[in-house]
Amino acid sequence: MKKTNNMTNHRSGFIIPLVLAVVALIVIGGAAYIYSNKAEVSKKSPDIVATSSQKISVKVISPNGGETLALGENPLLTTIKWSTSNFRGMNVLIGLENDNGWVKTIAENIADSGSYEWKMDKTIPPGKYKIAVTSPQSLLNASTGPEVVDESDATFTIQASESSFKTYQSSKYGFGIKYPNSTTKIDEIDISGGNQILFTFNNDTQRSIGVSVVTKSWHDGVMKSPADCNDTASGDNHVSTKINGVDFVKYDVSRLVSGMNSSASATEYCAIRNGTAYKIIPKIVYGSGTPANVNNDVILNQMVASFEIN
Repeated sequence: MKKTNNMTNHRSGFIIPLVLAVVALIVIGGAAYIYSNKAEVSKKSPDIVATSSQKISVKVISPNGGETLALGENPLLTTIKWSTSNFRGMNVLIGLENDNGWVKTIAENIADSGSYEWKMDKTIPPGKYKIAVTSPQSLLNASTGPEVVDESDATFTIQASESSFKTYQSSKYGFGIKYPNSTTKIDEIDISGGNQILFTFNNDTQRSIGVSVVTKSWHDGVMKSPADCNDTASGDNHVSTKINGVDFVKYDVSRLVSGMNSSASATEYCAIRNGTAYKIIPKIVYGSGTPANVNNDVILNQMVASFEIN
């Protein structure tokens, strides 16, 4: 009995390693076959989906943020550049975006050449934009595969050309400023200590820019000369800046110009020249709607940048 048990144990000790060896050979052989077959398929089919070590990617090169493009009477030609990795013959789709999302498709189903000559037209309103580059195939397969897309790292500016502006030149008040020539209404208003020239835009009641020229300011409760910038010193975020070589103080006066039933984004630029205060006040009233930032309004900023004291 004891001998039989020893035989049984001896057989078990032999059979178990043998079985394990056979299983190992099968696994190793199968893996080698799969690897060999996969490599052969890869050679024959270069358009298969890239592996994790061959990540599909796209990168916008230009415009990539900070550039200024001016619209003119004729379409402006600018080059959009990008680079891709492992696109494997996929086409390219290019779009224009702003803070509100997709603005327009610039080109679609074009070859992945790395560049595209974009003819900008006058229908694009001045503003801050980004370029987005993707692939139509990527968008179609977004639910089952990677959606490959990139956009400009920061916004670039599209602004109106100088040819679309006129110059308001005032010998009476000693300044000049450029304004859009076909959309602007100009009014002269009497204000405390001087006058204001108010520029408003047709079919747009939200945006305006006022230029105040005052020779008197409040001093100890009395309006008298010389003028200064102290009446808006209660504004926020005081910053020194230059406009065409003249030193200005810039204030955020949104809090001061907002009313009970509406909100506004407004900035005041103030400079003193020979006892006269020149104040430029671009403003956007947005009520209870989406908050606006006057510093991002391209047209108003173009007007401010054109201001000159004679």
